[in-house]
Amino acid sequence: MKSVIFLVDMNAFFIGCEMTRKTELKGKPAAVAGDPIKRSGIILAANYEARKYGVKTTMVLHEAKKLCPELILVPPDHEFYQQKSQEVIRILQRYTPIIEQNSIDEAWVRP
Repeated sequence: MKSVIFLVDMNAFFIGCEMTRKTELKGKPAAVAGDPIKRSGIILAANYEARKYGVKTTMVLHEAKKLCPELILVPPDHEFYQQKSQEVIRILQRYTPIIEQNSIDEAWVRP
């Protein structure tokens, strides 16, 4: 019998988390981004509306804003993302105890 392993990859995870508590972002181009003043001004995660304009992860803010002037930027909240990640893992544990979490937004699951 062959074993099946699933990869759970939560695409656009940081901005997806933000959209759960800031519902006004839904349907608008938005991204979680670092602080340009602290020289950490890159896109950490862009939603699908922003991606339509070419906004991508690791893009510097001035390039992203050039592609999408109406881009809404949200500062990162890593504690909140960790909490949401743990919630997802608890949901996966309902289906299998065999979970190997690779990162905050990715895990291998074997049913």
